[in-house]
Amino acid sequence: VNKVNYYRSGHIIGIVRDKNGFIDYVRDGVQYADIKLNVFIKGENNNIIGEVQFLLDRMMEFKNTAHNLYAIQREKDFMSGAVKDILPSLLNIEKQKNISVLKKDVKGICNVMVIGNKSNE
Repeated sequence: VNKVNYYRSGHIIGIVRDKNGFIDYVRDGVQYADIKLNVFIKGENNNIIGEVQFLLDRMMEFKNTAHNLYAIQREKDFMSGAVKDILPSLLNIEKQKNISVLKKDVKGICNVMVIGNKSNE
């Protein structure tokens, strides 16, 4: 931000690529649409390619809502995978005991032994 304030952030010197999403909107029907420009920015020490997006207010609302739903779905997928992959190891008392022994975790070994004795009753 300070570089922008002091005019040291670089300058857009060209458009590398453009994408008009409204062409798909007209052709395929109502859907998310925007215009994206990939721009070449020449800086003091480095050059980068950045993206500029042009959105209508309605499209921005849609994008924010869709992003929130996407984040929820990603979290759900992660949790489902984590439970499926990790839970069997956590329930395997022998494996937990071995892990505690390798870590030299005396408290962990005691906890596993107590849990193991309870599950054998």
